[in-house]
Amino acid sequence: MVLKEQPEAHVRYRPGVHIDVFRTHDNELVDVAVFSGEMYHKNLISIASQIGCPADCTFCYVGDYKRDINAKEYVQQVALALANKENVPWFDPKRELKVCFTREGEPLLNPATDGGLVAIAVEHEPSFQLTTIMPSGKKTKRLLQNIMGFFCDYKNSFQINISMHSTDEEKRKEMIRYEKLMGFKEIAEFGEQWHKMIGRRKINLSFVLMEDIEVDMRKMAEIFNPAHFSIRFALYLPCTKGFGQRHRPMSTAYMTTKAAEAKRYGFDCIESIASPIEQEWHTRPGIIRSLYRE
Repeated sequence: MVLKEQPEAHVRYRPGVHIDVFRTHDNELVDVAVFSGEMYHKNLISIASQIGCPADCTFCYVGDYKRDINAKEYVQQVALALANKENVPWFDPKRELKVCFTREGEPLLNPATDGGLVAIAVEHEPSFQLTTIMPSGKKTKRLLQNIMGFFCDYKNSFQINISMHSTDEEKRKEMIRYEKLMGFKEIAEFGEQWHKMIGRRKINLSFVLMEDIEVDMRKMAEIFNPAHFSIRFALYLPCTKGFGQRHRPMSTAYMTTKAAEAKRYGFDCIESIASPIEQEWHTRPGIIRSLYRE
C-alpha cells in the first residue's frame, strides 16, 4: 500500500500553508501540510502516522482509526510534499527542512514509525519533531529504544513533544482516553534515559491551555527534572465550534503567567503563538480529508 503520486486535492491558506490530500492504493485519504514562508524559520512538513487515530482525545477532531501508515508511505509523504513546490510562491527550498509527526495518528502506536524515521533521515536529512501521548507497553518501549539507538549519532536535532495538557494525572486520562498511558513517573524516567543517550535537546512537556484544566508547575517540578524537560505552552485551537464549546481556550495573559511560574521552578519555557493561518479550523489534522469526503 503506497500513496498515489497525484494529490486528490490541495489547498493554500494565504502565504504560509499548503495542504495536499493524497489517496492510498487501498482507497484511504492522507493529508500532508507544509508550513513555510516568512513566518517560519524552517520548511516544516507535517505528516500522518496513522489513518485516523486510536487515542480518542476529547479535544481532537481526529478519530475513526483505520490502519497504520507503512514505512514507504512515511517516506512518500515527505517526497510528495516537496514535489512541485515551484508552484507555491512562498516556499524557499534553501531553508532547512523539519519533518513533524503532527498530523493524524499516534506515532508510538505504529510499529513502522522507527523504520519510517530512519528512511526519511537517510533520504532527506531533516531535523524531526515527534508529538506523542506516550502510550505504555512493550511495543512502545521497543520503538523508543530503536529511535534512541539511531538518533544518538544523528547530526540534526530530534525533538519530542509529550502531550500533557493537565498536571492532574486522572484528568489527563479523562482527556486522552487511550487505555494505556505512561504515568508521570514513567515519563520522568524515560526523560532521564533520553538525556543520557541523546542529550542534545530536552523533551518538551506540552500543555494546550483550556479552561478548567489544572496546570500546576509545582507538581511538575516535584516529578520532572528541569535538566531533562522543558515546558511548552500553547493556546487551545478548537477544530470546530462544537469542540470550542466543549473546551474553551485560555488567554495569552494566562499563558504568560504560567510561563513565568514554570521559569520560577527552573524550567526552560516555550510560549507558542499560532500564526493567523494556523488559527484557521481547516488547517487542523483530518479536517480537509473529512471535508473532501463530503
